[in-house]
Amino acid sequence: MEIGQLAMMAIVPLAVGGYYWWTVGRKGGISGYMNRRLGLREGEQIARMWMGYFDIDRTTGEKLGELVGVRTRGINIMIALTNQHRLAIGSNETEMTPIGFERGQVMVSGYAKAAEIGTIAGPTGGMEKAQVALLTPLHGGHPFRIQIATSGLQALTQWSQPAG
Repeated sequence: MEIGQLAMMAIVPLAVGGYYWWTVGRKGGISGYMNRRLGLREGEQIARMWMGYFDIDRTTGEKLGELVGVRTRGINIMIALTNQHRLAIGSNETEMTPIGFERGQVMVSGYAKAAEIGTIAGPTGGMEKAQVALLTPLHGGHPFRIQIATSGLQALTQWSQPAG
């Protein structure tokens, strides 16, 4: 092998490792990443978590774009219930400010619309039917929809019910 090939074999792994350290490692590793993305508080940990998407109303133009392979979807998100009985939502794609709700601040219910993604991985990694959930803040704020696994919709709906 030439010296250039050997150098490339060393540089590429170092570059990948450096990028990982710069984006994730120096900020607390995976736990630091999750804390930032979900806005977790000191001592707060994820009890249950699902992946999902913000549910959007696509325009006719966006639907026609699918005929040529252009797919428009909502932002990929993480949805978590924490050990402090809080709902936390954070983006996997953008630097979005995390959304958090204490129990009693939001009502979660099913929404009468089929989820466009069809199926999504559940918390154990198996594929589940995706459903649309409507999250309605109880003290102001606009309702919004997310697409989440069936188990997630059930857990969030149960979590949002008044304690009693």
